[in-house]
Amino acid sequence: MPCRWPGAGAGCIWSIRCRCTWTRHARRPASAPAARFTAALGDARELAEPDAFQDAVLLFGPLYHLTQAGQRRQALAQARRVLAPGGRQLAMAVSRCASLLDGLYADWLDDPVFRPVVDQDLADGQHRNPDPAGRPQFFTTAYFHTPDGLAGEMEQAGFTGVTVYRVEGPGWPLR
Repeated sequence: MPCRWPGAGAGCIWSIRCRCTWTRHARRPASAPAARFTAALGDARELAEPDAFQDAVLLFGPLYHLTQAGQRRQALAQARRVLAPGGRQLAMAVSRCASLLDGLYADWLDDPVFRPVVDQDLADGQHRNPDPAGRPQFFTTAYFHTPDGLAGEMEQAGFTGVTVYRVEGPGWPLR
C-alpha cells in the first residue's frame, strides 16, 4: 500500500511505497537486505508524484512543523492532489494544549522560560522554544492546532468527510 512517512526537517516527508505493515521497516534503507519498499526524501509542499497517484497519504509532521498557514495549505493541497479518488488521508497534528499538559506533568509551569511558551501556544498555536539546544525537552519550533482549526484547514484544502480524532489525551504520562 502506498504511504507517506515523515523525514527530517520542516515539511519534509519520505515518499514510501511499502508492502509492509510495520513502520520500523520504513526507517531501513532501500538497499538493506529484504527491503520491500522504495523511499525518497521530499518536501510536503511540492510532491513529485503525479496527480491521483496514492491510495493513502499520511501526514505525520508537516501540519505541525510547517508553522505558517500558507505552507500548511500548500502541503494539504499537494496531499489532495496526489491522493487517488476514494483514497484516504491520515494527518497528525499536535494539540494546542500539549505544552500546558506537559508543563503540568513535568512541573514546568513556574519555569520563567517555559511559561511564556505555554501562553503563546494557547493564544495562537505558535510554539517556540527559546533555547532548543539547552532545553530540548521543550520541543521545537512548531504549530499547535485546535480540533476546529485542524478540521478547517483540511476542509479548506478540499477534503470532505473530515473527522478529528483525539489519539492521545491527558492520561498519557500515567503509563
